[in-house]
Amino acid sequence: DILPEPVPDVEERRVAKTTPPPLGAVAHNLVKPGDAEKYYITTAINYTNGWAHIGHAYEAVAVDSLARWNRVYGRDVEFSTGTDEHGQKIAQKAESKGKTPKEICDIYASAFQALNQRLRISNDVYIRTTDDHHMKTCQKLWEMVNAKGDIYLDKYTGYYLVREERYVTDAEAKEWDYKDPSTGKPLTEMSEESYFFRMGKYQQKLIDHIKTHPDFIKPEQYRQQILARLEEPLRDLSCSRRTFSWGIP
Repeated sequence: DILPEPVPDVEERRVAKTTPPPLGAVAHNLVKPGDAEKYYITTAINYTNGWAHIGHAYEAVAVDSLARWNRVYGRDVEFSTGTDEHGQKIAQKAESKGKTPKEICDIYASAFQALNQRLRISNDVYIRTTDDHHMKTCQKLWEMVNAKGDIYLDKYTGYYLVREERYVTDAEAKEWDYKDPSTGKPLTEMSEESYFFRMGKYQQKLIDHIKTHPDFIKPEQYRQQILARLEEPLRDLSCSRRTFSWGIP
């Protein structure tokens, strides 16, 4: 009972679209004046390595409420949600189930879509990172950034948190006693080649933008936290790993 099923009252309002991505059920039925103030909102995109749970439902309903309120207010809303279908933990999950990564993603993505339909979530866009248009966009972005010399190949040595698909700093690893703070599992110690983005190159530009645009980060306490963090040296960002194949080519 995980496959998306048509919801009659929602389907009646759906306007056929000839190109992806599809619009959300409720958003289809709303007029968007050309001069309306634009408003973009998104959920986190859900990892397809496990079933949807109450936390996913809570987030979807909360964001849906904000999207609906802003539509009533007269804004031109773009409400996005979807699934993150790449990464090491998804490849590991697929292997443990005897399936390909794409097969496991299809199963869990269907469950997330079914949940949204049953909750009458009014998203305008549903993004799967395995969708062709998403992969082509990522490839184009990579080419543009690489052409500017902002991506380089180097070696990373340190700790990796598989659950969050990210490297952790030595300070974080020490603070957590070299264990995942949520599961208690040991952090993965690794040394591997990785592509890095020259984040430090843009440090001052980030600071200037945040300071001159007070509404860029809200609430204020987090704006101040980010500014404080940016006063320290900004490490370049590992943006693509080379040690496993399940990713955007």
